[in-house]
Amino acid sequence: FFFIIITDFSSTTQLSLELIAVLIKSYPTPSTIATNISTMKLLLSKLTALALVSVSSTYALEWPSFLRGTNNADVEASLESDCEDGYFAGRADVDKHWNNVMKQNCDKVWGLEAEGEKIKKNKYPSNPSDWRKSTYNQCGRTGVDERVAEIEKQCLHDDSSQCTDLGNDAAEIIVLNGFCTPGGTYGAAHEQPNYKAECKDAATTICMGNIPNVAHRWCPDKNLSMGKMKELQGKCEDQVDKMVPGAESTLKQE
Repeated sequence: FFFIIITDFSSTTQLSLELIAVLIKSYPTPSTIATNISTMKLLLSKLTALALVSVSSTYALEWPSFLRGTNNADVEASLESDCEDGYFAGRADVDKHWNNVMKQNCDKVWGLEAEGEKIKKNKYPSNPSDWRKSTYNQCGRTGVDERVAEIEKQCLHDDSSQCTDLGNDAAEIIVLNGFCTPGGTYGAAHEQPNYKAECKDAATTICMGNIPNVAHRWCPDKNLSMGKMKELQGKCEDQVDKMVPGAESTLKQE
């Protein structure tokens, strides 16, 4: 006797009916048993395959038996992705600094990479104590680097005004320090004449030249030797500096 249980009419009805027909035909005529048995085996194989497909599709998303606990939610909670958690945490840390500290100011984006390195060093070190933390940190460092690169692209590539303004300002500083000021009247600050020092230089030279004249005018009967004249002339520079404030004579600086 053969017993057939049809549990899924939606997928196996046709094959089941074919199998029943084979069984009915095989009963009354012994001469046809061998042929019908082969046909029946083929149909049974098809039914078995359909049953396996149905079961596998029903439990495809179910955890393996050795991982099942009291419920699947507990297993899912215990198998959360350490890498994903670290990755998105790293990105969030960069966004927090960019939004709250740098106020999304592209003028400050030049320092974001350095801040990213600090975040990685402090929150995602490369030498953690265990494998789970190592996975979390490695993916966190990747998240930090990717988010920094995305923000830099927004500020320095997608909007070229940052680069244009930087180049303009650099040119202005160079001209200011090496050629002229925005006023156009004077040269660069470090190249402007030191009028006080130059005046003192002139006064010192005049002083040295007038030493013999003053000495002869005041003391015509007294002989001024060459040595004494040089001694008096050597005091001109210090005397001029004592008499007026300001920069020292360039002669003295030499």
